[in-house]
Amino acid sequence: MKTTVLYVSSNSQDPVFERKITDDLLEKIGNISLVSVTQEPMDLGTNICVGKRGCSYFNQFRQIQIGLKAIKTPFVTIAEADCLYPPEYFSFEPKELGHYYRYQNCWIQDLNPRRNENFRFKQFAHFAQVIDVDLWLKYIEKGFEGEPEWSLDNKMKYCFQLPIIEEDGFTGRPAISFKTTGSLSLKSPSSHTVPHQESVDYWGSAKLLKQKMLL
Repeated sequence: MKTTVLYVSSNSQDPVFERKITDDLLEKIGNISLVSVTQEPMDLGTNICVGKRGCSYFNQFRQIQIGLKAIKTPFVTIAEADCLYPPEYFSFEPKELGHYYRYQNCWIQDLNPRRNENFRFKQFAHFAQVIDVDLWLKYIEKGFEGEPEWSLDNKMKYCFQLPIIEEDGFTGRPAISFKTTGSLSLKSPSSHTVPHQESVDYWGSAKLLKQKMLL
């Protein structure tokens, strides 16, 4: 394989919920190599524990930077601690170095029991992408110049995500990102043109998936 899965977690999620995420991840990736960069030790691929640094976008990208440095393949496939992915997301074969590929079928679901349970369409999202390791590492390191090693600042002065290039997208069945009390942000913009869905392909009923993830 040309890619390594990079799992990044601040371990701020409910442990039972995160275990459901990682169990599903391990089932989906098969023999693909896995590097996890976490704030608590985890038995998950090659684990790099950075210690408790707090939950922030700054620290998330510092953990991504650490993970990218440990990866030996030319590409990285991102997997986040509050997301579920279909099998084809991990089987995607990137074509050329110097490129990055965003998944084009991303959805959001709020796990707050008092909020709407339906899926919201997002299309592109940072939680589902396959990127040239060297390209992204250089881009991230530029943003960290002159910055502290760790910070709880969520107001980023530098965009650590590469800009969206639609023609380099790939797609398959839905990838789902959950909004929980442990998420970095409780809000995520979604499409105003695609109606909320009571069910989606592969995952089925929004109501039942929400119940499953909350149990």
